[in-house]
Amino acid sequence: MIECVILDTGPLISAFQSDAIPVLRRLISKTYTGPVCLEELKRLGWVAEIETMMRDGFLTISDLNEAEKTRARIIANEVARCSQNKDPAVHEGESEVIAMALGTESRGYLVLLDERAARSVALGEGVRVTGFPGLLILAAQLRLLEPEHVREMLQQCREQGTHYSEKLIEFAHKKAKEVSV
Repeated sequence: MIECVILDTGPLISAFQSDAIPVLRRLISKTYTGPVCLEELKRLGWVAEIETMMRDGFLTISDLNEAEKTRARIIANEVARCSQNKDPAVHEGESEVIAMALGTESRGYLVLLDERAARSVALGEGVRVTGFPGLLILAAQLRLLEPEHVREMLQQCREQGTHYSEKLIEFAHKKAKEVSV
């Protein structure tokens, strides 16, 4: 079981879209996100799901201190430079979770990020990163999911608007089959 994970908005939405929260609960002891991600999730209509996770103690919203907020702004600019969308404000959620991961209390926690530019910046900072597909592959490796469910869950996400390519879905399915043989 993974002790602690910091969640960005995208992977959490994917978990909701594919009904994967029970899998996450079996895989992860505790999850964290920041206020920006919380507001994004609320704006997108996931209020009841978030409130349940918080009430159960599975999700904690962590406020950033001033140093982390400053670092998040710098990271947002870095992500924007690496991204097709050059507006740092669009990358505040990703930057917030990266800054949280670099904080003293959460250094070494795994971060769930799906956005390519944010992942690149996080990896450059030494942050441990995976995405929602990577988490599903791990769940298959631990036999919490069948490999076919990895494909189905990612397809469910794509059908609801998440940008997972067919190539990525097939890659994740292949990896899930390899590790569960």
